[in-house]
Amino acid sequence: MANKIHLNKLAEGVTAWNDWRATNPNIDVDLSGVYLVYEISIRNQKKAWRLLTPFISLLVTLFLVHTNVTEHLIYIFENNPLFKVIPIL
Repeated sequence: MANKIHLNKLAEGVTAWNDWRATNPNIDVDLSGVYLVYEISIRNQKKAWRLLTPFISLLVTLFLVHTNVTEHLIYIFENNPLFKVIPIL
């Protein structure tokens, strides 16, 4: 099983890894059982979603404002008997 500290250091990037290895030459690196292509892919996907999330949120907001969808949804919820709140006795 890979050492989590080594895997996290590797995830910081090439420069961070090389600097760490230069200052710690006597440490035996353990990345056993790690499929690096998969690990890099997952980390890149997470990074991409973190970068894209605000942009997607902005696009959705602009769409809702431009199309007046929110007003239509409010109208549907207010005037449809399926969405009426029934008091609990």
